[in-house]
Amino acid sequence: MINSIQENYKDFWAFLKKPLIQKDEIQTWQHKAKRLFSLLTIDILIMLILMPIIMGIGELGLVDLSKNKNSMLLQLPFWELVLLGVIIIPLFEELIFRLYLRFKHNFLVRLIILLASLTGKQNKNRIETYLTIFWEKKFRGIFYFSAIVFGIVHILNFDYSISLLFLAPILTAPQLFVGLVLGYLRVRHNLILGIFMHAIHNAIFLVIPILFMDEISEKLNIKTKDYSLKIAEYTIKPNENLDSYSSYKGNESIFKGISLKTMIATLNDKDEMFIESNDFLKMNTIINVNFKNHSKVHYDNKKIILKQLSKVYGFHIEKFKKRRYVWELCLLDSLILVKHQSTNFKNSGYTSTISVSSDSIIIKNGNLGSIASTLTSEYDKFIINNTNFKGNFNLKLPLKDFKTLEKILNSKYGLRLNKKEKELEYTYINFKKDK
Repeated sequence: MINSIQENYKDFWAFLKKPLIQKDEIQTWQHKAKRLFSLLTIDILIMLILMPIIMGIGELGLVDLSKNKNSMLLQLPFWELVLLGVIIIPLFEELIFRLYLRFKHNFLVRLIILLASLTGKQNKNRIETYLTIFWEKKFRGIFYFSAIVFGIVHILNFDYSISLLFLAPILTAPQLFVGLVLGYLRVRHNLILGIFMHAIHNAIFLVIPILFMDEISEKLNIKTKDYSLKIAEYTIKPNENLDSYSSYKGNESIFKGISLKTMIATLNDKDEMFIESNDFLKMNTIINVNFKNHSKVHYDNKKIILKQLSKVYGFHIEKFKKRRYVWELCLLDSLILVKHQSTNFKNSGYTSTISVSSDSIIIKNGNLGSIASTLTSEYDKFIINNTNFKGNFNLKLPLKDFKTLEKILNSKYGLRLNKKEKELEYTYINFKKDK
């Protein structure tokens, strides 16, 4: 096997020195399998060299690797991640970047020849001969052009910055090398083998790392004489159902597994549907927040957390108004509602928790305002509290079925949802765009 790797490496290196439009003489599946395995071994070794260098650039803060657009794939279920990363992307990228490397499959060349044929057979033959000679003479440049463009396109995965321009050759080196390997397979064998190699590469270096990457990435950890605050970003693994959790215990506020949008809505005492932004992806970042007040002095926990979040994620808050239909949470029967009042409620040291599972919402020690806010978030409707009824309650509500929700609120908890049109104040989260 070592001899096979060495032989294939030599052939690959010789090809890179002088790319020629020449198929391999041996086209058996056994030979293709050995070549594929050999190139995959070389590919892995090169990636093991390049990836630490790129990670080092990120650690030095020269480029923000956390903003790599591949992170969008984290939002997909596992089967969609595999379908996109291992099947669809390799297929389309090979068709776009490598199909044309064989003269007879170059559609632009074929189109020129077709148009020339309309002016006569002699012109067609003359143009075809000229293009064939040109293609063979310039193939080295054409081959390297395909690999370079393939690498450059992947720089678009990163947010633009001045340092990115200088570091682009290093950051795209993995794609450049893979582009050379896939181009080699395309010329020496066929497009199918290149697609297969591309799929295996993506499975190893895209899908598998996502499955095993760290769940928590700390974004902020500060401690003063008066308080401490931790903000961490949570990476949801494919097929993972994440339960959200919020808790208030006097001087401590804990939020786990909630979106940045939900966090900002909570800190602004706003229903989530009243929050808009210029960056949907950032607003759906899942975070954990832990705030502790170590001082006897009362601090506005929400104000401190919001200020630090704005620094970490680079946003400022704007207000505006517009008219919309809303659902008002109204009190129908207080005698029914008080039956569900929390028995362990204490004025300043209570704990309020909201747990969302696949089929239900469980609220413990929640006031009507937080209940309305939770329903707004989970049902994607404007639900606001229109009662002055005080107290904290324990509720178990259905998830996803709004009609069932209305019935249960009415019959079991003495609450009603009324639809009305109102002028509402919105909060706009404006994220700074990198220059």
